[in-house]
Amino acid sequence: NQSTTGVSEITMLSTTIYPNPFTSTINLKNKNGYEIFELTNCCGQIIYSGKNIEREDFSSLANGIYFLKVIGKTASVITLLKE
Repeated sequence: NQSTTGVSEITMLSTTIYPNPFTSTINLKNKNGYEIFELTNCCGQIIYSGKNIEREDFSSLANGIYFLKVIGKTASVITLLKE
């Protein structure tokens, strides 16, 4: 597992996740198409689970720390900030 905070762009495997911090959307570059994304809050509640996280509007989420689990051939957890 990898965890990163305070950077504007995170690259894992071949997928780039940006921006960090995010305001309304989480963008992806070079997505393989088989990944499943799971966004949780600091209490472990699942906010989003699915393959198309970049299509979701998270503008109504409270500012704070969120965790994005990227499940593909391996699983990684990234710390994202919402502002």
